[in-house]
Amino acid sequence: MIRCTECGRKLRSKEHFCSNCGAPRPEETVEVERVSSWKATLALILGIISMIAPFFALIWPIQMGVLGLTSSIVAIVFAILSRKETNRRLSGIALVGMILAILGLCIALIVLMFAFVYLIMEPFLPDFSDAGEVYDWLYANYGEEAADTFEDWMFLWE
Repeated sequence: MIRCTECGRKLRSKEHFCSNCGAPRPEETVEVERVSSWKATLALILGIISMIAPFFALIWPIQMGVLGLTSSIVAIVFAILSRKETNRRLSGIALVGMILAILGLCIALIVLMFAFVYLIMEPFLPDFSDAGEVYDWLYANYGEEAADTFEDWMFLWE
């Protein structure tokens, strides 16, 4: 039901002028669809974080893997939740955030997998800061040919 903008009286559907004050019928306003929401923006930010975190995995592998994993999962959840505020459609911001989050999730899982494999294998690996220990380990596990090949390229180690 539309009201008169001057006196506030309810106007019938066929009235073009208010019968109380004579003001013209206000034009019906069309509701503008919300294109994005704060949830979509948060999904984009978390998706970016989930893509940046693996770059620091060489310094802190488990921490960055967990950060990438959690931020990507939360980003996907917020991208899906933003659909309610955008009339059941994903906005462009939420869609980009969801794509980045899915890629970040895959990368974070790979980072975590390699970090845990390294933690499991660490007792069996040589001290890589000592070239002599690496040579002995290669000789014991892979034979003389592997150790000699390492020795030929050892100048790169130092």
